[in-house]
Amino acid sequence: MSATALPDEARRAILTAVPEVLETMFFAVLEAVPGTGSIPASGGLDISRATFSGSVGGQVIVAANTEQTASFADAFLALEAQEDRAANTGLVLGELTNMICGAALGRLWPDGIFSISTPVTQLSCPASELRSYDSEWLEFPLDSGSVFVTMTMEVAG
Repeated sequence: MSATALPDEARRAILTAVPEVLETMFFAVLEAVPGTGSIPASGGLDISRATFSGSVGGQVIVAANTEQTASFADAFLALEAQEDRAANTGLVLGELTNMICGAALGRLWPDGIFSISTPVTQLSCPASELRSYDSEWLEFPLDSGSVFVTMTMEVAG
């Protein structure tokens, strides 16, 4: 089964929003040019999903390996030693997803009004579960691994 391609405007919005959010909020700079990527075939990834509604509804899903998401939490919270690293990692990954969703929607519909749900985060999600999403994933290579992002949209009729 092949994944449903992202519309060009959504792809452009994500390709612009993600590096900006990663750099400004998480001090993470891309190691290579982002592009269409594949979720790893095995192992686990930390994932977070935010749904949005308004004149356009849908969801944004962000996935990364545990080392990368822990690095985001360290940078975002400016903590060297965390007592409850897993809880902080989950919260920060959710915030990353929220920021990416908002930044992409703002580029797609600058005059739109949206409601974004509180992101739902799952740490160490089996890669096989992520592969079940029938949508194109964009890959953003970083030093500790890649961040994968996808968006689905439904236009209200």
